[in-house]
Amino acid sequence: MFAMDLISYLRSTTQVALARKLGVTQGTVWQLSNGRIRMSADWADRIHKATNGAVTREELRPDIFGPNPQAQSITGQDHRVAERRSTNRRVTTRRRLSPGTNT
Repeated sequence: MFAMDLISYLRSTTQVALARKLGVTQGTVWQLSNGRIRMSADWADRIHKATNGAVTREELRPDIFGPNPQAQSITGQDHRVAERRSTNRRVTTRRRLSPGTNT
């Protein structure tokens, strides 16, 4: 099985679906996936079980559970680094302008 991080997993399902499996709100899943809630060993274990191992404890907390041997890609680059680089791009949003404003 290919191990993935939480953000990648949430691309294949919804935050609501994972929240139901964890017994929490969608907002809690959002906060976990965006770093607003610290990923504790308990959260890592619960997410590992709720995703049937698709997101591993080692992927979420390698400092506690050790490195994930499946995390190396074919090129040898750790895929977490590549994922981190792609998610660090600045996201811009359009704001709705009030009628009569030019900025």
